[in-house]
Amino acid sequence: MFHSILGPVFVLSVCIFVHELGHLLACLISGVRVEKFSLGFGKKLWGMTYKGCEYQLALIPFGGYVKMAGGDLPHESKGEKDEFHSKPIPVKVFVVLSGILMNLLLGIFLFWVVFIAGVSYNPSVIGEVEKASPADIAGIKSKDRILKIGKEDVSEWKEVVQRIMMNPGKPLDFMLLRGSETIAKKVLVENVEGIGYIGASCLVQPRIGEFVSGLPAEKAGLKKGDLVLFVDTKKVDSWEEMTSAVREKLDEFSLLVERDGKEIAFHLKPIITTEGTATFGRIGVFPQMPIKRYSPITALPKAVSETKEMLMLNIIGIWKLITGKLSLKMTAGPIGIIQMSAAAAKTSFTTLLQLTAIISICLVVINLLPIPIADGGIVFLFLLEAIRRKPFSEKFYSRFSQVGMAFLILIFVMVTINDLTRIFGNFPFRK
Repeated sequence: MFHSILGPVFVLSVCIFVHELGHLLACLISGVRVEKFSLGFGKKLWGMTYKGCEYQLALIPFGGYVKMAGGDLPHESKGEKDEFHSKPIPVKVFVVLSGILMNLLLGIFLFWVVFIAGVSYNPSVIGEVEKASPADIAGIKSKDRILKIGKEDVSEWKEVVQRIMMNPGKPLDFMLLRGSETIAKKVLVENVEGIGYIGASCLVQPRIGEFVSGLPAEKAGLKKGDLVLFVDTKKVDSWEEMTSAVREKLDEFSLLVERDGKEIAFHLKPIITTEGTATFGRIGVFPQMPIKRYSPITALPKAVSETKEMLMLNIIGIWKLITGKLSLKMTAGPIGIIQMSAAAAKTSFTTLLQLTAIISICLVVINLLPIPIADGGIVFLFLLEAIRRKPFSEKFYSRFSQVGMAFLILIFVMVTINDLTRIFGNFPFRK
């Protein structure tokens, strides 16, 4: 319960605080008077006034704002020189875009910290291959190591997933290492709601890494580093085989593990979980993953590279949404973000930082869009005003804000329905 609350609050509060801090710093640099800086909405929990600006912490942490002198709309301005709308357009653009810049820098910084602390990874080795899947049809087998996709070298499973995801419906050339033999395979990537899919998973040893506190695995006495050999009488060679076997167990079962060269049997009663129409067992374990650490110097270019990669994935993803090549069903809304944040908090603080970096970069791309409500939409209006050499009317700004709010509510409702559908099945048409 603690992680379920702390994770989402941390992720959203950090991203929003840094974004609004960017606006605040830009105002101070540009000579724009700030009347209030708030982290959160609703009832004030704490506040102080410094140099004419009220700083406050509010009850609802999922938001924040900077209240600049002169109001939000040009017609609210009194014409004083330290008001936002009294400043020239380049200054206003700088103030608006500063929040986006701070989110970008936050992403780089958090990735830098994560790479220094150590990031888990999976080698590009095939685990299970689904029958009749594109990978199976192409002749890819379990334990094949992927060396290249197209002309690009790959060594981590994350790289494999990204290249497959971004090429739905296209043939891809795979260079594989099978034993001591190098072989080539051509895979026709399946298009699933605009996302590439080949039906192969990575090979992860069934070795226990972390526990969910209070769940059966921890209570039974299992330890980090235990290698699972059998689930009841079923031999397992991968984490996927182990979790698949555990999910089928709805009553007490046994795990045979290897610990320090000895085989030890444990008896566990799973937690029964229902998602949609599926019911399955859980014991609360995560796999032990290889960890790669970087020095502070080598971590910086890696962090910049990771940020660039995340930016491109988001830009391509949004473009595919706009052009109809990617289904809105594949997006996550506020409930999805809360679930991911809670899960990340349960895994490790490093994982939580990684998710925060990813969401911060998502905010960069979303806020750059030239749509009402987003910072990009405001900049777009400023540029149009510069071209036409006069400001828009009060009525236009009012309608622009209304359209933006309606658009925001529509997207919020649609992605929330997606989240609820993933959790409860065919929501809201579920019987």
